[in-house]
Amino acid sequence: MNGKRGIFANSRSLASAGSGKTYSLTGRYIALALEERDPASIIALTFTRKSAGEFLGEILGRTAAAASSDSAARELSRAACGDETAYSKSDFLALLRRLADNLGRLRLGTIDSFCSSMLGAFAADFGIFSDISVICLLYTSDAADDL
Repeated sequence: MNGKRGIFANSRSLASAGSGKTYSLTGRYIALALEERDPASIIALTFTRKSAGEFLGEILGRTAAAASSDSAARELSRAACGDETAYSKSDFLALLRRLADNLGRLRLGTIDSFCSSMLGAFAADFGIFSDISVICLLYTSDAADDL
């Protein structure tokens, strides 16, 4: 990305397992969170719970490292926006505080959990007036007969 303006440019990441997607995506999340006052307004979704947990851990770890080291701050600033002087240790410390203060509100999770929460929140709009439960067709022996 070129400078802070590039943070908000659309991008996509196509890569195989182990190629550094988590590193790249956490850098992008951190860059967005540095510019956004409310980190809970950013949503980051992945396919597995394991990946979502790794994502949160990596965001907090990289931000904490940058908040405590000038060299880590320069490195993360460069990764976030291409300019190692754009953000300082104090910027990362302020972000770490905002992340910690909003930990329960951060939207880092799986695609299916997000869809489920949206369906639950707007159930009446979808004409659903009973509790929603997720079933796994792989483990429901009669599921095919019920379709």
